[in-house]
Amino acid sequence: VRTAMSGFDDNSTSQRIIVLITDGETHEAGTVDAVRQAAEEGVVFYTIGFGSPEGTRVPEFDERGNPTGDKVDAQGNVVISRLDEATLQEIASVGNGQYFRASAGGGELDALVDSLEQLQKGAVGTQLEVRRIERFQMFLALALAALVIATLIPERISRRKLAAAEQGA
Repeated sequence: VRTAMSGFDDNSTSQRIIVLITDGETHEAGTVDAVRQAAEEGVVFYTIGFGSPEGTRVPEFDERGNPTGDKVDAQGNVVISRLDEATLQEIASVGNGQYFRASAGGGELDALVDSLEQLQKGAVGTQLEVRRIERFQMFLALALAALVIATLIPERISRRKLAAAEQGA
């Protein structure tokens, strides 16, 4: 959470959202407290939980993405990952977001996108600010220029007519 927070621009006014995609197992203390602090700064948290509450083995892959076996810890024990939905739900709740459980069909991604769109609509609506910019000076200057030109044009026409009339007489 703290690493994700460090990636935000402090000067930005845009909505800040963190999507955690995890099994929910916490290996560090204070995760929920860090989420609470970030939420107080306006960050919204969405969580997507992967795995099984009963636990599943964590596969390892080579550089080409081919499975090479199961991950083992420092003692040589196979690592078992368990979905901790309670923690993920708490993070989403404290973080003013929502929890989604991952599925094979991917329906949770559609639900996440819908939630983000709703959040974005709300954020745009609350950040709307109307600023009136006075631009009458330009039109006033054009109107004054037209008035001056209009008063000069009839005089020129009148002088020409007088000059033509005097020459003809």
